[in-house]
Amino acid sequence: IRPFADTRKCTMEAYDSVDHLVNYNIDVIMNTTSLGMSPHVDETPFPKIMFKKGQVVFDAVYNPLRTRMLMEAEEMQCVPVSGLEMMSPH
Repeated sequence: IRPFADTRKCTMEAYDSVDHLVNYNIDVIMNTTSLGMSPHVDETPFPKIMFKKGQVVFDAVYNPLRTRMLMEAEEMQCVPVSGLEMMSPH
């Protein structure tokens, strides 16, 4: 993924800690972990403060379809994309 990001002049950050990213201008946030998947539906990989209006927020989790992360992103006026949507052909 890093070579792809580099060719498009994007910044890619590892998941180790997202706290320092709160003040960055981020267009897309993506969760590719199982955090938030049933039965651990109260878990979320990103604090709500990370979400800014207009961001696209992807969550690879498909059970539940509306994860805590996506609900919080929606509350912050982001564009939520569920795990099921990510897997379906368009």
